[in-house]
Amino acid sequence: MNKKIIFLIGVLIILILILIINLDSSRKIARKYLPSKTKNTIKEIVLGKDTINKLNELQNLKTKNHLKKHYNENELPNTQFLKLNYKEIELKKLSLNKQVLENYDRSIHSKSSFFLEQFNDNLIIVSETGEVFFIKKAVINENENFDLLKIHSNINQIKIQILDALVINDDLFISHSKYKSEKCNSLNISKAKINQKKLIFESFFETKDCQPKFFAGRMYEFKHNEKDGLLLTSDIWGVTLINENERKEKTLLAQEDNSSFGKILFIDMESNSKIFSKGHRNPQGLLVVDNKFIISTEHGPRGGDEINLIKFGNNYGWPISSYGDLYPYQKKTDKKFEYLKNHELNGFVEPIYSFVPSIGISQIIEVPDDFSEFWKNNFLLSSLNGSSLHRLQFDKNFTKLLFNEKIFIGKRIRDIIYVKEFKTFILSMDAEEGYLGFLNSKLN
Repeated sequence: MNKKIIFLIGVLIILILILIINLDSSRKIARKYLPSKTKNTIKEIVLGKDTINKLNELQNLKTKNHLKKHYNENELPNTQFLKLNYKEIELKKLSLNKQVLENYDRSIHSKSSFFLEQFNDNLIIVSETGEVFFIKKAVINENENFDLLKIHSNINQIKIQILDALVINDDLFISHSKYKSEKCNSLNISKAKINQKKLIFESFFETKDCQPKFFAGRMYEFKHNEKDGLLLTSDIWGVTLINENERKEKTLLAQEDNSSFGKILFIDMESNSKIFSKGHRNPQGLLVVDNKFIISTEHGPRGGDEINLIKFGNNYGWPISSYGDLYPYQKKTDKKFEYLKNHELNGFVEPIYSFVPSIGISQIIEVPDDFSEFWKNNFLLSSLNGSSLHRLQFDKNFTKLLFNEKIFIGKRIRDIIYVKEFKTFILSMDAEEGYLGFLNSKLN
């Protein structure tokens, strides 16, 4: 008997047994644990080589035809008024830990998430699982062969999720989860003196309450009431739960002053904390302009990603008001919205702008004036599901978005920093093995 047929029969028997035990979880198990080679072999046997090749061609065609469908949307290195230099490198050398995750629509994707910082002549890469690497900034110009240094640390990489990295003076701060039990992880900040031999992290801040999991944790240096410190974002677990009562119970924590979650917190350098603002769902990006204007970028539900101007004591409405709504698998009826569609009339602060549909909003950064005459007073916003950058301009008081240029890249963008010496933006892209993108102006 043909070896391929024997192999297929064996795999099918296993899959049938899994299906009998649990139909819903079988797909997840197969996607998560079957090796790619095995899955490809099954597809090839079941569908045939010609069909597989045709499907691959259609997938490639879908990407190539993206600009035909969006005729006025540019793709890097081209933008509306400026042609850029754009390069990217795959970070195979780093061997970042890859994670397999379930999307809100129950589809599966894998990613190698990491966050970016810089110190002296080094870029710092901190992976979601706690690995730390130093790479010389010269990689911007010499990215074919680059030297990297893996830094040893006292981080327990087994039960931790890194949420952001921030350098203040010569300290590296990381925000992360801290495992206490299966359903209890506290939100933490640890810090270490930057050292190329070993990073010894010590606790700087820890929430008294906890959640099963969370995704926000952006930090930004900030002075509040003449006290130096930093801002920290936190999200609400449970927003994707199907059970209505359980979901409402979890999400309402964003409105409760005795919870640290669904908030932006201010933490001074003595580790004292206070709620700075509340009513947040999942703030994934944070920026402070002139220590005066605080801009957050926040994941909404289905639709309703937000850009918010954050002020002390304000309430931003989640989970009562949102321009998004429940995911289809959560809805019992399509006859009415789940969330109120006006913030101000219901006692909350309106977003500067809301993306409907959502873009998978992530980090936001200010474009320095020396980057290009064409991009003065601009901001760059990155997106995950949208796989794009958005060039933005606000009015002088950050109350209105004046324009939004979408620039297609094709990979999920997790983080973005600007390296002044090279006048270059560096993008963290968490597709597969992880990628670094380098963006600079041809006119400089």
